[in-house]
Amino acid sequence: RRKLHPGRDRRGRAHRCASASRARCFVRAVRRRDAMVASVASAVSRIASPRSGNCAHGGGGADGAANDLVQWLQACGRGVFRHTPCYCEENIWRLCEDLLGGAQRRVGPGLGGSGLQAPAKPAPRSLKVIFVSSENQAAPLFYQRAGSRALSGVPGFVMWDYHVLAVLEAGDRGHVVLDLDTMLEPFALPFAQYAEQALQPALSARLTRAYGWEPRRFRIIDAEEYLSSLCSDRSHMRNAAGAYSAPPPAEAPILCLRPGIADGSTSNLFGAFVSTDPDRGVGEVLSEEAFLRRFGFGGP
Repeated sequence: RRKLHPGRDRRGRAHRCASASRARCFVRAVRRRDAMVASVASAVSRIASPRSGNCAHGGGGADGAANDLVQWLQACGRGVFRHTPCYCEENIWRLCEDLLGGAQRRVGPGLGGSGLQAPAKPAPRSLKVIFVSSENQAAPLFYQRAGSRALSGVPGFVMWDYHVLAVLEAGDRGHVVLDLDTMLEPFALPFAQYAEQALQPALSARLTRAYGWEPRRFRIIDAEEYLSSLCSDRSHMRNAAGAYSAPPPAEAPILCLRPGIADGSTSNLFGAFVSTDPDRGVGEVLSEEAFLRRFGFGGP
């Protein structure tokens, strides 16, 4: 994924983390990694029960389990999930892997030895992966850590070629957004708040008209399907000389094998996921208005 300059097409864009910006991007990643233990310890102190050392329970049934999961996510924060700047499609794939496999599988029982247990994994089909892009692969977002105040006057403005996040159906809490790149808090943010601040539908529409951009489109995929379908060899992050434009994740590339979708070697990232063609790829593609309605947002 790369950051674009407003007013330029995709061929004229600047690399997302070029030169000094690339170095700053890497330094921020290292600092976030080093701060993870402190972040988790802070989360433990906020929600651990003196008697049991576990998360408080939100009651019985599906809503109770969903409340437990959201409480755990908000208390522990995004720092418990693997994250590499510039590789949002892989970051969200691994977040889904952790949540659907039970986060205990990776962090171990008692999160970091704290006694804080991760709750049950999400209900089937309750976790969705969202790709945000447009026909010309230019999508404005706001309150992004890699952004600035340029052009829009709103903090964290950035023009991505695409962005990836997750939405969790959280029982009586409605829907919450899991975006590892936003500066908005808390993690597991209510969908309406994310829509109002990060998507800014009215402002984005004005900018789209003023600059002649294509409108944003949203591809929605069941997390279970995403985990079996993504095949990305990271070639889109290499320059003409073969060097990475941003340091890649420590993990091996995600190369799924699924008949008709992923062959285990050839990247399908842009054809099956970033593409906004509703007749191609995995999941369904919605207009912005339909996407917002889908998750119950009635704002401007």
